[in-house]
This record gives sequence, C-alpha cells and structure tokens, in this order.
Amino acid sequence: GYSVSIARDFGKLNRYPDIFPYNHLMVSKEDADYVNASPITLGEQRYIATDAPVVPAMNNYWNMLWNENVKSIVNLTDFVENRRIKAVCYWPMEEGDVSNFFEGSPDEIAVVCKSPLSLVIKSF
Repeated sequence: GYSVSIARDFGKLNRYPDIFPYNHLMVSKEDADYVNASPITLGEQRYIATDAPVVPAMNNYWNMLWNENVKSIVNLTDFVENRRIKAVCYWPMEEGDVSNFFEGSPDEIAVVCKSPLSLVIKSF
C-alpha cells in the first residue's frame, strides 16, 4: 500500500491537515528540508506539485526550488477566498524588492523581483 506516515510528522509545515504526499513520492524526505510536494514526470518534462507554502515552511520551500533547479512557478491559488486567507504571498512583488531566506547562514537564498512577472533566485 501507499503510506503518508512521514508527512504526518510535519503538521505545522502542511497547509491542510489531511493532504499529504505519499512517502515514495516526496521531493525531500529529510527532516530539515520537508515540503509537502510531489514530483510529476510527463515524458521528458519534470514538474513539482505543491501547495503554496505556509510561513513556517517558507525557507524549506525556496530551498527545494533552488535544489531542484526550478525555472518557473505557477501559482493557482487566490490569496483570499470568501474573505478567508488561503495563502500568503511567498515572493517579492515590486521590481527591485528582495526576500531573503536562511539569512545569515551558508545556505542563504535571495529572491529578487526583476519585474512583476520575473524573479531571480540567488544563492550565497
């Protein structure tokens, strides 16, 4: 059978209490890197399906994007639905804005907004 036992241990890093990736399909199985994400392969193309990250998972989310060499992000979630917050904005919105993750550590990542539709991810 298929198990989701690993993901259940990361309650605060999952957006929903009942939606988990299968253990054998997780992008990362390391405690420090957990993201509720699963790889999808269609022919030669490789994708990652994930929820918008919750605030405690923000560093892990950007680290996963960097480590997996992600070139494009498609966000299908409205930030607010029926006056309820569904997701927080997890990227800088204005040209020149920067969001830093893992600040001060050797793994620091900066996300720079080149234009409202173009981001650059840099590792230090």
